[in-house]
Amino acid sequence: MRVLILLLTIALAGCASKDSEELKWFDTDNEAIEYGLKLEDAKQSDVLGEMESDGEHFVVYKDPVPDEDGIAISTVNIAEENGKYAWYRANSYVKITDKNPQHNIKQVSYDTKTRSGKDFLVYAGYTKNEKITLETPEGSIQPKIDPSTGIYFSVVPIRE
Repeated sequence: MRVLILLLTIALAGCASKDSEELKWFDTDNEAIEYGLKLEDAKQSDVLGEMESDGEHFVVYKDPVPDEDGIAISTVNIAEENGKYAWYRANSYVKITDKNPQHNIKQVSYDTKTRSGKDFLVYAGYTKNEKITLETPEGSIQPKIDPSTGIYFSVVPIRE
């Protein structure tokens, strides 16, 4: 019985340490981005764009796992603390395009949280237009558009 309790304790301790992994900090945001892309098995060409919002830095990139059915994206916060930077991904991937163009997501929104605890809403979707305006509760916004994929995105703070 003691052996079983010891094994369970070791297993639980291993799970807890994995869940609370420390972020790796770098001197520049570019180093943090390079590290994060390697961590995700992504390349620089997978990055759809970067944006600043409410003092936070975000990177939006494509899922690096090839998917013949379409493209999924993720939004990452480049955390800053004491002059150091880290890759901080709080969300899963969100599928935007599909092999059947009728199933492409015109607009989706999802919330994300930064390492500093701020809440944001990400607007993303697919468009054939070179320039679009989105109507949001915060007002009209013009998202960034990746011309090679037609995927657009914008990150706005959630105001209470």
